[in-house]
Amino acid sequence: MLRTVCLLICAAAAALALGACGSGSDEPDRSATAAAAETVTVDTGDRTVTVPVTHERIWALDEYSALQLLMLGVVPEHAGRLIDDDKIRGLLTAAGVELVDRSKLELVAAARPELIVGMRYTDVDRLRPQLEQIAPVVIVTDQRPWDEQLRVLAKVTDRGAAAEEIVTRVETATRRLAARIARSDMAGATVSVLASYPDTFYAFDDGTVFGRLLRRLGFERPAAQIDGNDGGKDDYGFTAVSEELLGEHAGDVVIALVDDGYTGGRPVFETPTLDTRGSLTAEVDYTGWFSTTGLSAWWVLHDLDAILLRRTAPAKPADAPALWAQLTGRD
Repeated sequence: MLRTVCLLICAAAAALALGACGSGSDEPDRSATAAAAETVTVDTGDRTVTVPVTHERIWALDEYSALQLLMLGVVPEHAGRLIDDDKIRGLLTAAGVELVDRSKLELVAAARPELIVGMRYTDVDRLRPQLEQIAPVVIVTDQRPWDEQLRVLAKVTDRGAAAEEIVTRVETATRRLAARIARSDMAGATVSVLASYPDTFYAFDDGTVFGRLLRRLGFERPAAQIDGNDGGKDDYGFTAVSEELLGEHAGDVVIALVDDGYTGGRPVFETPTLDTRGSLTAEVDYTGWFSTTGLSAWWVLHDLDAILLRRTAPAKPADAPALWAQLTGRD
């Protein structure tokens, strides 16, 4: 699967760490402030947990969780390296977040965090028992919409107002873009989203950040890209498509997700079975579009405005800092 290729590698390393990190008697003492802190109960998607409220000494298990924290104005001290995405890592390091090997639980223990947060990526549950011996843990199901994930993190960090500011900014931009599209010649267009990696083609449905946004903006999707009509859909909103069936994924607009880290197979638009004559086509940054963060939502809105209305180029990785500044209001 596209997204889980690098995750499986990291998960294997994490599994090796389990044997080295026993329960033992070396559990670090909690700080007095953490012990006496106010607590909050949150629904993480697969369970309900009660943890102390804190915005300090937080360990993020992955870059996307760290990025969501930064949206709230909370700077985690560390973030585990999980994804191959230089633009996200650049945003984190610029904010002072130290990126570390997420499989080495001894690093987590040595940091003595007050709270550990992360998304529920591949095999992360295997880490949970050891992590819970170090500090309270909040693992958010990453298939949840980005704004729900953000609000969970806002509750445990007491940053509710900051979360609502971000959500409102994205909602306002979505409504404004939808109104402009409705007045344009793109109103009601069918939009197809595809990718290739490395020798397989993939189609994406409404179970993604951009899939939900496309619906909100009034676009139609090819029948094979409607959630529930795609047979063996992956939990992350994509499914493999044979080259012979790519013709079912044509549309008024065809968008290909591309980048060096996650794609690199046969170019979508060079495939003879996909007829794009008469279609508006564009290539967009894969990880810019395909992550469950508010930055992805903002990235998608920017690109759709550029591609469909302004007929200009979509964002490149080098544009990440500018898009981040717009999203967070810190430009």
